[in-house]
Amino acid sequence: MGLAGRALMLGLAPEDVGAGLVLPMAAVELMGLSGAACALLLVFMAVTSALSAELIAVSSIITFDIYKMYINPDATNSQVKGIADKAIIIYGIVSGLMALFLYGIGVNLGYLYELVSTLSSCTSCY
Repeated sequence: MGLAGRALMLGLAPEDVGAGLVLPMAAVELMGLSGAACALLLVFMAVTSALSAELIAVSSIITFDIYKMYINPDATNSQVKGIADKAIIIYGIVSGLMALFLYGIGVNLGYLYELVSTLSSCTSCY
Protein backbone atom coordinates (compact mmCIF):
# COMPACT_ATOMS: atom_id res chain seq x y z
CA MET A 1 0.00 0.00 0.00
CA GLY A 2 2.97 2.29 0.51
CA LEU A 3 3.90 1.89 -3.15
CA ALA A 4 0.27 2.37 -4.16
CA GLY A 5 0.14 5.56 -2.12
CA ARG A 6 3.32 6.77 -3.79
CA ALA A 7 1.98 5.92 -7.25
CA LEU A 8 -1.33 7.65 -6.57
CA MET A 9 0.53 10.77 -5.35
CA LEU A 10 -1.79 11.28 -2.41
CA GLY A 11 -0.01 14.42 -1.28
CA LEU A 12 0.23 13.46 2.37
CA ALA A 13 2.33 15.54 4.71
CA PRO A 14 5.31 13.84 6.37
CA GLU A 15 3.43 13.91 9.69
CA ASP A 16 0.54 11.99 8.09
CA VAL A 17 2.92 9.43 6.61
CA GLY A 18 4.58 9.00 10.01
CA ALA A 19 1.18 8.54 11.63
CA GLY A 20 0.47 5.59 9.32
CA LEU A 21 -2.21 7.21 7.18
CA VAL A 22 -0.86 5.94 3.85
CA LEU A 23 -2.71 2.62 4.12
CA PRO A 24 -6.20 4.03 4.72
CA MET A 25 -5.77 6.87 2.23
CA ALA A 26 -4.54 4.54 -0.53
CA ALA A 27 -7.32 2.05 0.24
CA VAL A 28 -9.96 4.78 0.06
CA GLU A 29 -8.48 6.11 -3.17
CA LEU A 30 -8.45 2.66 -4.78
CA MET A 31 -11.65 1.09 -3.39
CA GLY A 32 -13.75 3.85 -1.86
CA LEU A 33 -15.63 3.27 1.37
CA SER A 34 -15.19 -0.51 1.17
CA GLY A 35 -11.42 0.09 1.02
CA ALA A 36 -11.61 2.06 4.24
CA ALA A 37 -13.55 -0.78 5.89
CA CYS A 38 -11.02 -3.34 4.62
CA ALA A 39 -8.10 -1.26 5.89
CA LEU A 40 -9.75 -0.90 9.30
CA LEU A 41 -10.42 -4.64 9.47
CA LEU A 42 -6.87 -5.45 8.35
CA VAL A 43 -5.26 -3.21 10.97
CA PHE A 44 -7.59 -4.48 13.71
CA MET A 45 -6.82 -8.11 12.91
CA ALA A 46 -3.06 -7.48 12.72
CA VAL A 47 -2.97 -5.63 16.04
CA THR A 48 -5.11 -8.15 17.92
CA SER A 49 -3.12 -11.07 16.51
CA ALA A 50 0.21 -9.52 17.45
CA LEU A 51 -0.98 -8.59 20.94
CA SER A 52 -2.41 -12.07 21.46
CA ALA A 53 0.92 -13.66 20.54
CA GLU A 54 2.78 -11.27 22.86
CA LEU A 55 0.40 -11.98 25.73
CA ILE A 56 0.77 -15.74 25.33
CA ALA A 57 4.56 -15.53 25.06
CA VAL A 58 4.98 -13.27 28.09
CA SER A 59 2.51 -15.32 30.13
CA SER A 60 4.35 -18.52 29.26
CA ILE A 61 7.74 -17.06 30.14
CA ILE A 62 6.55 -15.70 33.48
CA THR A 63 4.56 -18.80 34.37
CA PHE A 64 6.85 -21.65 33.37
CA ASP A 65 10.32 -20.14 33.11
CA ILE A 66 10.17 -17.98 36.22
CA TYR A 67 7.35 -19.04 38.56
CA LYS A 68 7.37 -22.80 38.01
CA MET A 69 11.15 -23.03 37.69
CA TYR A 70 12.37 -20.80 40.55
CA ILE A 71 9.53 -19.63 42.78
CA ASN A 72 7.27 -22.66 43.21
CA PRO A 73 8.47 -25.85 41.49
CA ASP A 74 5.64 -27.86 43.07
CA ALA A 75 2.87 -25.57 41.80
CA THR A 76 -0.44 -27.18 40.95
CA ASN A 77 -2.21 -26.59 37.65
CA SER A 78 -4.64 -24.16 39.26
CA GLN A 79 -1.78 -22.13 40.75
CA VAL A 80 -0.02 -22.02 37.38
CA LYS A 81 -3.24 -20.95 35.67
CA GLY A 82 -3.75 -18.20 38.24
CA ILE A 83 -0.23 -16.86 37.70
CA ALA A 84 -0.74 -17.01 33.92
CA ASP A 85 -3.99 -15.03 34.20
CA LYS A 86 -2.38 -12.40 36.39
CA ALA A 87 0.60 -12.14 34.03
CA ILE A 88 -1.73 -11.57 31.05
CA ILE A 89 -3.66 -8.85 32.87
CA ILE A 90 -0.53 -7.07 34.12
CA TYR A 91 1.25 -7.25 30.75
CA GLY A 92 -1.88 -6.03 28.96
CA ILE A 93 -2.08 -3.00 31.23
CA VAL A 94 1.66 -2.31 30.94
CA SER A 95 1.64 -2.56 27.13
CA GLY A 96 -1.40 -0.28 26.93
CA LEU A 97 0.27 2.30 29.16
CA MET A 98 3.45 2.04 27.09
CA ALA A 99 1.47 2.69 23.90
CA LEU A 100 -0.15 5.74 25.48
CA PHE A 101 3.23 6.99 26.66
CA LEU A 102 4.80 6.63 23.21
CA TYR A 103 1.83 8.37 21.64
CA GLY A 104 2.02 11.14 24.21
CA ILE A 105 5.68 11.91 23.55
CA GLY A 106 5.11 11.91 19.78
CA VAL A 107 6.77 8.67 18.67
CA ASN A 108 5.27 7.77 15.29
CA LEU A 109 5.26 4.60 13.20
CA GLY A 110 8.05 5.76 10.94
CA TYR A 111 10.39 6.16 13.89
CA LEU A 112 9.43 2.75 15.30
CA TYR A 113 9.99 1.03 11.93
CA GLU A 114 13.40 2.65 11.60
CA LEU A 115 14.36 1.85 15.19
CA VAL A 116 13.35 -1.80 14.97
CA SER A 117 15.09 -2.32 11.63
CA THR A 118 18.24 -0.65 12.91
CA LEU A 119 18.33 -2.65 16.13
CA SER A 120 17.53 -5.98 14.48
CA SER A 121 20.00 -5.66 11.60
CA CYS A 122 23.00 -4.32 13.46
CA THR A 123 25.94 -6.39 12.26
CA SER A 124 28.68 -4.37 13.92
CA CYS A 125 27.13 -4.49 17.40
CA TYR A 126 29.48 -7.20 18.65
